Amino acid sequence: MEYSLKVVGYDPKSNTLQVKLDEKLNVERLNTYYLGDLSNVQGNLTLSDPRSSTPKQKALYWALLNDIYEKFGNGSESTHERFKEKYFSKYGLKISTKNNAETSVEEMNNLIELVIDFMFEWGVPFKKGYELLPRDESYFYYLCLKHRKCCICGQHADVCHVDVVGSGRNRKSIDHGEFRFYAGCRTHHQEEHTIGTNNFLNKYKITPIKLNEDDRKKLRIGG
Repeated sequence: MEYSLKVVGYDPKSNTLQVKLDEKLNVERLNTYYLGDLSNVQGNLTLSDPRSSTPKQKALYWALLNDIYEKFGNGSESTHERFKEKYFSKYGLKISTKNNAETSVEEMNNLIELVIDFMFEWGVPFKKGYELLPRDESYFYYLCLKHRKCCICGQHADVCHVDVVGSGRNRKSIDHGEFRFYAGCRTHHQEEHTIGTNNFLNKYKITPIKLNEDDRKKLRIGG
């Protein structure tokens, strides 16, 4: 059962969301599904992104496809079709990059993420350098950590955290969920120690990210 709705309230303390449905709820059907016990009703809530994809996103996407073309020799259009298929396989939705398409910022970011992930995995160089990549997006830093690529220069990287552990603390008992991470090569990691963390982050416009337990396990980070 799918319904369109509007959010009318949210209580962060209880993590309770209040919504108003645009049509009446089919209570009779729900009672049939849940044997009359509506307290067991479960479902997934998808909140759409109302922002339309931007020309900057589309320009980045096609620039990345051109980098893949220069690496493997496949035409940008055929590569585009393959990534559209990958997108459909992962999200179950079709996507278009045409100017009149109703593609959201989030959807376009998801498509770009598939391309960046592919480029990291297959060692495709970014022709115009990493300054092209959307570093304000947390998935960029996640992918750099995943593929152990420096988020500044793209060289092989180590996992770096920017929060000091402190002397006398048991590293095994530390909550790594409170740390912020980025992937940095040895040269740039050493620069961080030389000029100081805040100066380093400001210089390269880096936004380290926190990782939940599942992500840390996937990326083999911490305890």
